[in-house]
Amino acid sequence: MCFNVVEHMDSFYFLRFLRLTARKVAPGGCVILGTSNPECPFEMGVFWLDLTHVRPYHHATCACYLSQLGFGSVRTVFYDPAPIPLRTSNDGSSPYRAYAVVGVRSLPKGTVGAGAM
Repeated sequence: MCFNVVEHMDSFYFLRFLRLTARKVAPGGCVILGTSNPECPFEMGVFWLDLTHVRPYHHATCACYLSQLGFGSVRTVFYDPAPIPLRTSNDGSSPYRAYAVVGVRSLPKGTVGAGAM
């Protein structure tokens, strides 16, 4: 579980962090990455006030890399609604200040999970 960390990494360290995460999370284990939502105008208005922020990461980027690194059932959960009404984007993400991408490390082929017995 990692909240409010990846926005402090440049893309080189972000990808390195994701590759390390993929190596360290056991099959069947879960990763949760939470960060600011770059599609929320309210959040981006305050994002750069923190001088340690390097860049925002789009939820689709995080989800895509987790999928490529062997995490299955990747989904995005938006949370923390903006305190003012905002127009909704096509995927409904813009009124939320933050998101978490959740992925479960895939089991090796031919392996049966504990719950499937």
